[in-house]
Amino acid sequence: MKKIISESLHAFYHGKDFKKSNMQVEINEGGASMYQHGNLIAVKHANTGRIDISNAGWTSSTSKERLNAIITSAPGARFQRLFQKDFEWFIERKNGEIIPFPSDQFFTIN
Repeated sequence: MKKIISESLHAFYHGKDFKKSNMQVEINEGGASMYQHGNLIAVKHANTGRIDISNAGWTSSTSKERLNAIITSAPGARFQRLFQKDFEWFIERKNGEIIPFPSDQFFTIN
């Protein structure tokens, strides 16, 4: 895992503001928000611990890499990976079920 990803994940899960290169984490009383190139890609809700992710409409390999890092590190995550097949994005549940991943919408992973 790239250093910038591990640093931003640490900030996201431990409630610390972070900004480096194209990644940013902002903390407020509602929880944590993670941004990539200024686009909101993840929200951790303070009151429930729920984590929602989005590709913000970007289907790049970098976006997929960042979202997979969040998926694999999320406490209680019900999913194991995000992948692309024939230009379509999918997310795989831990039980092996594969479902379409919605572009530019938030998706709850835990």
